[in-house]
Amino acid sequence: MKKEKLSAVFEEDLPGLLRKIGLSNALESGELFCIKCGAQINSSNLQIIMPRQNGVYEFVCSTPECVEGYFSKKEA
Repeated sequence: MKKEKLSAVFEEDLPGLLRKIGLSNALESGELFCIKCGAQINSSNLQIIMPRQNGVYEFVCSTPECVEGYFSKKEA
């Protein structure tokens, strides 16, 4: 089994993280969407921020179907 580093962010630290990666304004203006269902991401439904190559991030909303589906997609 491959081991990977997992990082977690406390809710109170999220605004600082979003500023650091340059996505604070995008979240506030409704420009971020769930990779699974297409729902608009906001501060109350943001569950996963997954960094990808070239400074691109994937976002997943907090619905159980999206979270479960995101991880099962990655295992396939």
